[in-house]
Amino acid sequence: MEYDNECTSLRHEENSARIVKGAAEKNGAVTSDHTWRDGFYQGFVSLVALSMLIHPGVGMGFSTILHPQIKHLVSDEQNSWIASLVAFGTPVGALSSGPLMDKFGRRSTCILTCGVAIASWSALVFMPPEFSLLLLYIARILSGVAGGLTSAGVVYVSEVTNKYWRSVFLGLASVLLSTGVLLVTSVGYWMHWKSFSVFCLAIAVLNLLLLLTIPESPHWLIRTRPEKAKRALMRLNKNIESFEEEWQSLDEQFRKKQKAQMEGTPRPSLSSRQVYVPFLIMGVTFTMQQLCGVYPIIFYALEVFQAITGDSGEIPSANSTDPSTETTTLASLIGNSTLMATDGSRQDLKVKSLIGVGLIRFVMSILAVSLSRTIGRRPLLLSSCAGSAISGFAFSLYFFGCFGQEVNDLVSMSLVLVFLLFSSYGLLVIPWAQIGELIPSSHRAKGGSYLISYAYFLMFLVVKVFPFTMETFGVGGLFMFFSIILTLEGFFVYFYMPETLGKTFLEIEKYFATGVDSDGKGARSKWPIDKV
Repeated sequence: MEYDNECTSLRHEENSARIVKGAAEKNGAVTSDHTWRDGFYQGFVSLVALSMLIHPGVGMGFSTILHPQIKHLVSDEQNSWIASLVAFGTPVGALSSGPLMDKFGRRSTCILTCGVAIASWSALVFMPPEFSLLLLYIARILSGVAGGLTSAGVVYVSEVTNKYWRSVFLGLASVLLSTGVLLVTSVGYWMHWKSFSVFCLAIAVLNLLLLLTIPESPHWLIRTRPEKAKRALMRLNKNIESFEEEWQSLDEQFRKKQKAQMEGTPRPSLSSRQVYVPFLIMGVTFTMQQLCGVYPIIFYALEVFQAITGDSGEIPSANSTDPSTETTTLASLIGNSTLMATDGSRQDLKVKSLIGVGLIRFVMSILAVSLSRTIGRRPLLLSSCAGSAISGFAFSLYFFGCFGQEVNDLVSMSLVLVFLLFSSYGLLVIPWAQIGELIPSSHRAKGGSYLISYAYFLMFLVVKVFPFTMETFGVGGLFMFFSIILTLEGFFVYFYMPETLGKTFLEIEKYFATGVDSDGKGARSKWPIDKV
């Protein structure tokens, strides 16, 4: 009787496999290799979900273009609050995103995120002619909350992409974030801040409309609507082999959870290896990422360049606002020609360097996406740490005159841009993407939100105190400190960060639980997981 039951079970599974394969073929699935064409739809939904990250990117650099236009209305202390409040609001959004994702779904939380972003930009667009610092503070906090909620987009992409494309499409998060930085350092510089807010509001509305066209995450749907989850997975995986592999992995995870619930077995606790090991790794990584100085340089780019050149005067914006002309025509809001002529002056050099910050972030994030599918996460992180540390040390030594020659502004700024170049394809990309890969599915939504909240709380502290630390220790001393942190982070990545390229979620969880990957080796041949 037991043998007959086993045979019946096997025949049932075989028939189910045929049904699944036939259904996949009817839904347009193909059996070709995993080409870009096969991953086109996954790329589209990833781009739509992650397009929300344009707004936190803009939020990072918005204070850079805003301060020159309202410097006659705010003090230095108030300006530091304007810059840092966006990072203060982000943990609120990140902590809320986990429960919201679990209750309402990943896609629905993304839609809510766009709603908050629309509210933040609307507060600036519809600000009355009389400048309101309080309304500006509220808008910045809402912008931060929306930025924290964008973690739903990262979780969504990690769940709707298969293992062949996950690393590539998760890398789009940094590309879209960098797009926001590029917009604010290029387009935003030439526009009045209210006009630029209208531009960003239009982007947020478009984000919302596009989100209505994509499916919900199969990982969330399978909890209550498994058939709908299967259809969504078919829609996302045109390649039959990819679909079957993803469905098998998803179904196995779901059945394990069901069995654990029926037997009264609790989900893996924070004390289990597959949970606390990746949490520790990501916690240390984010701590060093926030202390390495890359983010405050983006927030205070013009102030940093001013400190390098030694100018005591203010850096005017292309649209510096006079109190008597606060209400102007649309033509004057779009821009004017008050920018200095390109005569090689220090001011011109600083403006070009500001635009270079946005371009470097954008180009290098695209490079990271291109390379992550072929060389993996670890090489990108290691080379990023090494290059940033070396360029940071070089800048400090050169700025202090250790090479026995007069300090040249062009050389100093070039070294800072090289520092940003190396950090932009690794340090600013990989850690955020790894939240969706390393954290186990049982803790991914809430755990990811906790990690993001922690990272942004550190960012708030660093950005808030950065102007005062730069005044106290000087730009050369700060870069020396940044380089030491980067060196430590490089060693940490080498010894403790696993490679996830080509691994399923189940394989990653098993690795953290046992220290052995699917090939019978560690994720890195000498990775001392037992020491963690």
